[in-house]
Amino acid sequence: MKYLGSKSLETERLFLHKTEEKDLKILWSILLKKEISNLYLTSVIHDDWEKEKQWQYKKLAKADNKDVFRWTIETKRHEVIGQIDIVDTEIEDVKDIGWFIDSKYQRKGYCFEATREILKYMFIEVGISKIETCASKNNPPSYLLMEKLGFKKQNSTRKVKYTFKEKEEECVNYTLNKEEFLKELFRKEDLYITDDIDKDPYIKYISEENIINLTGLPGSDKSELFNANYNNEYIVIDIDDLSMNKNRKLYKYIYKDNKKELNLKNSFDYIYKRLLQYYKGCNKALIIKSNYFYCTKDLSVLKGNIIISRTCINTAWHNLINNYSFDKIVELKNDETEMKQKQNYMNNFIDKIDKI
Repeated sequence: MKYLGSKSLETERLFLHKTEEKDLKILWSILLKKEISNLYLTSVIHDDWEKEKQWQYKKLAKADNKDVFRWTIETKRHEVIGQIDIVDTEIEDVKDIGWFIDSKYQRKGYCFEATREILKYMFIEVGISKIETCASKNNPPSYLLMEKLGFKKQNSTRKVKYTFKEKEEECVNYTLNKEEFLKELFRKEDLYITDDIDKDPYIKYISEENIINLTGLPGSDKSELFNANYNNEYIVIDIDDLSMNKNRKLYKYIYKDNKKELNLKNSFDYIYKRLLQYYKGCNKALIIKSNYFYCTKDLSVLKGNIIISRTCINTAWHNLINNYSFDKIVELKNDETEMKQKQNYMNNFIDKIDKI
């Protein structure tokens, strides 16, 4: 392995850099929060900064060392939100990893985004062979993140004494090796909808039924995939707005047992099954269009083939702007992050479909 230190890295939303003096007090204040420190800290921390800063400045003095791998996580709005630390084990090219994120910034994908970039750096540039770490059985956010990153759960556990816990916690061991991480990384980079590269549609055979499920980002020209084939051989249903569908019988059939209109995000499986029941026995092929296929909870409800438009986020955004009024563009611009969220949802959906 190579000793390259805490090289500055950048992701779409984050700067990852060696911890600097300006970060110290902010990171300390985050660690003082009980919900952060409870299942992270294994060393003493003072609630008086004047006492704590002596230890923090000792660590800071080593920040430039090439054998130190410790990054401050900072948003591109220049908000310091956490830290990731790669530490030694008994084997030189096998490392441990730890992270914490301010509770205000959790559940937004920041830790996944930062850790994934650092793992790429450690495996590809530094050249480590493996990460070995653990997470408390009582800390689902941590071990679920590990599993999302590709870490493999081991049968073994270990006891860890956390600073603010009276008793030792039972922690499950996890490992991630270089070969498995890079194989999955390159698979996903080839598979996923990206920011700036349009890709051919992703097509997955699911079952024999004569059904085409068509999805993608808003503005991804899903209809263009099949415009040449829209004729009497197909029934085309856009379920994102069934209330506007000319087939009022279909609308009433799907919603007849519900006083309120169902929410596609929460009830997609039910709506999809009702739609198939309505057209059961029909001799025409169905084309079912929706931006919300990623809300499918049980993938076994899907029938036929699924086709996912992989128009990149920049093209999709451009298409939306061209198709909306000025007022609507201003509204969309104020909530531009929603498109990025849908990209993440869609990529997670592609990942699940690809593994069927």
